[in-house]
Amino acid sequence: MRSLYSDYWERLNTTFQNKIGSFFLFPKLLQQSQPWKQGDMDFTTAIKVCFQKYASTNGRAIRSEFWYFYLFELIASIAGSSIDPNIGTAVAIITFLPMLTCSIRRLHDINRTGWWVLIGFTIIGIPVLIYWCCKKGDEQENRYGPASILLPSTT
Repeated sequence: MRSLYSDYWERLNTTFQNKIGSFFLFPKLLQQSQPWKQGDMDFTTAIKVCFQKYASTNGRAIRSEFWYFYLFELIASIAGSSIDPNIGTAVAIITFLPMLTCSIRRLHDINRTGWWVLIGFTIIGIPVLIYWCCKKGDEQENRYGPASILLPSTT
């Protein structure tokens, strides 16, 4: 028999995860049993995944994951810089590693090695990287992992 304390704690923990903590506790969100569907990521899911995999270059990142996180980084940097240049610098430092690893995983999605991200440091390589990031990923499994992603169903 469960005590009143354990029921209260479980309800409090569930409320926290659903309303507040799901952004920070994304692995817990993935562990819950939910129906899953295939598809593109939305804005908040892309941010969650990129911060969850902030140092992981394994796997693949679909276009929506990459571009939504890039948009988040751009908005956060502009907002931080408009408040104070030091805040903008801090945002850029905090989001540098997640953006780098997301870029590498995006290149994996089109079956390119992550080392290609280094051509972004040259002027001539930037248009090539933009083209590759806009390109649709491989529809079949490649050497970096399976093609499809699974997301919690909203229906």
